[in-house]
Amino acid sequence: MSGADAYKKLNSLQFEYKFEYDNDIVFFAHFMPYTYTDLINYLCTLQADEKLKNLMRVDYICNTLGKTPMYGLTITNNIEKEYVNQFKEMYKWR
Repeated sequence: MSGADAYKKLNSLQFEYKFEYDNDIVFFAHFMPYTYTDLINYLCTLQADEKLKNLMRVDYICNTLGKTPMYGLTITNNIEKEYVNQFKEMYKWR
């Protein structure tokens, strides 16, 4: 069983959202119990998937107070759009 298949058997989340404004930036958050190692392995699995490379990106954000690296997952219909990069730069030092 591949890593991606293992995650499919554990859980799923499905929802619909109507985007009201063009070029709006919307954040979704979801939490469920799993280890940091599980998270990193899953992000690596996503990042290695060639079908997703134009739709998503994993970025290092910062270290937590406990020195654990924190990553952000960006999902969009065009990962190279300029406003995504501008937004990232705008909040880089906050």
